[in-house]
Amino acid sequence: MYKRNNILHNSLMIAALMKSDTNLLASDEDIYIFLGQDFSVNLIDFIPDELKSEFIAFVENCTYAPSAIITKLRRHDGVYVDISAVIRKICLKGSEYIDVRLFDISKMTHHYFENASDNFIHSVFDTLIGGINFIYCTETKNIRINKSGKEIYSGPIVEWRDNAIADGYIEKDCIEVFYQICNAVADANGSGYFVTETSFFSDDITKHEVTSFNFSVVSYDQRPAYTVGIISNTEFPDRSFLDPLTCLYNKREIRRITDTVLDKSLKCGTRTAIAIIDLDHFKEMNDTYGHLSGDKALMNTARIIKDIIGRKGYVGRIGGDEFFAVLPDLSDLDELRRLLRCIRAQIRWHFLHCDEDVNVTCSIGAAVFPDNADNYDDIFKLTDHCLYLAKTKGRNRFVVYTPDKHGSVEEILKNDSVIQKEHTFSEDDKKEHILSVINRSNMKDNIKDSDFVHSILTEIHDNYKINGVQYCSLDKSRYFDVCDYPVKDKFTFIDIFDTFKDKLNSRGYLSLGNYMNAKSFLPELAEYMSENELCSVFIVPDTSDKDETRGIFIMTTQNQRSWSEYDINSLMILCGILCRFV
Repeated sequence: MYKRNNILHNSLMIAALMKSDTNLLASDEDIYIFLGQDFSVNLIDFIPDELKSEFIAFVENCTYAPSAIITKLRRHDGVYVDISAVIRKICLKGSEYIDVRLFDISKMTHHYFENASDNFIHSVFDTLIGGINFIYCTETKNIRINKSGKEIYSGPIVEWRDNAIADGYIEKDCIEVFYQICNAVADANGSGYFVTETSFFSDDITKHEVTSFNFSVVSYDQRPAYTVGIISNTEFPDRSFLDPLTCLYNKREIRRITDTVLDKSLKCGTRTAIAIIDLDHFKEMNDTYGHLSGDKALMNTARIIKDIIGRKGYVGRIGGDEFFAVLPDLSDLDELRRLLRCIRAQIRWHFLHCDEDVNVTCSIGAAVFPDNADNYDDIFKLTDHCLYLAKTKGRNRFVVYTPDKHGSVEEILKNDSVIQKEHTFSEDDKKEHILSVINRSNMKDNIKDSDFVHSILTEIHDNYKINGVQYCSLDKSRYFDVCDYPVKDKFTFIDIFDTFKDKLNSRGYLSLGNYMNAKSFLPELAEYMSENELCSVFIVPDTSDKDETRGIFIMTTQNQRSWSEYDINSLMILCGILCRFV
């Protein structure tokens, strides 16, 4: 299921996740290359007619124990080759899927992998090339390390870790990262990619260089799991152009590369695609599981994007959870869409396997130079606009700019300032906004200033990407709103207030990321939101009169929303200020 990055064996295995109807949901990019097809693939379409019914019956009868079948699969060149398909049911976060592993028998020199012996696994390990290779067994907790074809260590991983640190092989500032690496190897939970500084490849132990750890897990039912990997030396005489966390190009360097590629593209008459990849719900992971989990997610996302794009282009990190890709010499849009589909599917697939119960996906915007725009600023704005569209359409998707669908370039660039404002309103900007609102409120002579209230509600609507912001007084004498949708009944929230007021938490607010989660204990609220095509809600009571609640502020979105702790605190401060004026 996890991409092996050629760690195990060339073309030995391609893996996928599919439904019982044999439609693939996600897979290694290799499967698309093998079949010569795009993302939407049904394996049954590539099996000869005379073998289809047998394969369908095999899939329908599969269990949670792995089972294998020999069949034929049509390769990208039209030739049918013998394939060993090993499948089993798996359960991921409450949903049932089928894990598929395909083996090209013509390239196999051993028994079927699911029946492989420990000796076979070690023999696969011995075929690894480049750098330092290691294999770790979860049962014995021992790690075996080869360098240049010779075993240099065999024993407990803890002992190897402590000796490497004590002997000075690990840069002092990187010891914590090295602990994370060793723990990830020992956890044997999926694939991993880490970068740190060591002197494993230097004759001078005091000379530390950028070193990457790339590993993957081999596991079977009733058998111990192994972590197999490669430690590689990445020689960068000058690392100032790299992002220190992901070792991708930093923002300045990827911009320089992009300018060079676009200039060449104009001179040679070729096409270049630009893509921005942004993680969805990343802040939720950071807020819930901490920045170490967030950093690991960014490193693994960088690895996935880099692996898929490979030598086809360049990848950089341009913001917290934003990545930038440049793809020169683009042949056609189908090639671009295939790459973007693979990136989207692999990122979704990776986080589906994370221990953290958080739904992290990615949204992607893309445009083509010079077809869509002939300078960097405009092509970036178009790409960013497409990312904005991907976000507003529900996330976990990609949007490639198409004039017929998305309007003229001139119209999009005219409205660009609004879009950019939504993308760039950072936590620092929110702090400055709160201070600005406080200063403006202190200058107000008229306590009942409706224009001031409406202007602040508009700023909340724009800056926090909220579809609807409302204030309703309990006596229905005062009402304000800034909404993207028509409000059918202004005072419905007041009418049902008694049904949810006891659900306010100890800090006095109610937040729901998705109303579906409230159907059982807040049926009236859930029903209203469903009828009005709303998804998430954040409610703050107006308690400026300490004896009773005077009214409520309601913020709603039409998409699922994770109300971060920072946004909650900021919105409560703003609502508290507005209580003086409503």
